[in-house]
Amino acid sequence: MIRDLLSYSKFGWNKWAVPKEILNGPRSVKTAFIRGLYEGDGTKLNWRGKQPYIDFHMYNVGGLKKVRRMLEQLGIRSKLYESCTRLLMKGEDVEKFAKIIKPKYKSINMQGRRDTKALKRSG
Repeated sequence: MIRDLLSYSKFGWNKWAVPKEILNGPRSVKTAFIRGLYEGDGTKLNWRGKQPYIDFHMYNVGGLKKVRRMLEQLGIRSKLYESCTRLLMKGEDVEKFAKIIKPKYKSINMQGRRDTKALKRSG
């Protein structure tokens, strides 16, 4: 089983890659991969003032670039900060992420802190 897993990607904090089967796969495969990555290594929902944000903070810029590309294909905008290896989503893109990716354990609940004007300005 280990050899099979290693045939798709290297493992390690700075070696992992998004397998081409996922990059070229259907929407359901991409969302499942991103959901797993978020549940394992993404930050839970945070707020900066009234603006929500979530992010992936990892030391693998190449992997984050591929994740960003998949997010764009799913209609979710994000910004990659290569200097601090952070992929950030904020405002209404957090809502899109929640609706499309559907995290189960790190739920994204916007109730009670929602300010639609702030969400629209963030885009």
